[in-house]
Amino acid sequence: MLCIKKRNNGVGLLELMLSLAIIAAIMLMATRYFIIANQNMKVSQATEIASTLINSSFKWVEGQPDFSDFNTTTGGGVNKLVKDGILPQSWNGKEDPWGKTITLTGFTSPGSKPDNQQIKITLPGAPDASADRIDDILSQQGVVRDDCGNGYCGYYPATTT
Repeated sequence: MLCIKKRNNGVGLLELMLSLAIIAAIMLMATRYFIIANQNMKVSQATEIASTLINSSFKWVEGQPDFSDFNTTTGGGVNKLVKDGILPQSWNGKEDPWGKTITLTGFTSPGSKPDNQQIKITLPGAPDASADRIDDILSQQGVVRDDCGNGYCGYYPATTT
């Protein structure tokens, strides 16, 4: 009489655990990639917003003595640029990529006489790591970071005194 071994046709516990471990590792890498890509996208958006505000501000100031009107307009310089037709209506109350309202004001660097010949951009929602990366990018364009507590603050143009 021949003895035929019975063969199990199923998935073993070891195979199941290995599969779950591989799936978990892939999901962890995908989640980490998504978080980093999302942060990079927000930093990129923030630097584009700041560059647009700088260019628009200096286009606006061509016929003005200084940026002092940015400090007296309700809603600050961003709303002044919208009101004067330099920026589109959609920029009224513009928020940074983290959901906080951007401010743009006339600025005088510390130690200088008050002249409002500079602009100060504030992106209050930027986390510290993102603010550092924004500073790395904007400093190459001549923006000097200012200490404002939370978020990113920078003034332009930098002056040499």
